Amino acid sequence: MFKASYSITRPATFITNEDVSRSFVAANSALITIADADSGTGALTLTLSVTNGTLHLAATGGLSPLNGNGSNSITATGPLTNLNAALD
Repeated sequence: MFKASYSITRPATFITNEDVSRSFVAANSALITIADADSGTGALTLTLSVTNGTLHLAATGGLSPLNGNGSNSITATGPLTNLNAALD
């Protein structure tokens, strides 16, 4: 039986002009965080993608594998704390 015990906190909207860098961080009220009551210290996989533009993770320590950092699609695997650190 599949049990979805995770949650994602994200900004309701996030609008920016073309060719402008934006960060999803608490400082500009745009923090993205993940919670999973069942994850413990086990590895989780996160995939982020955008239609236009590129994505960069802030901190990549403890994420392996990490694919696509600096592209329009990133896949990262690691403990929840490391994934949240990469998103801030």
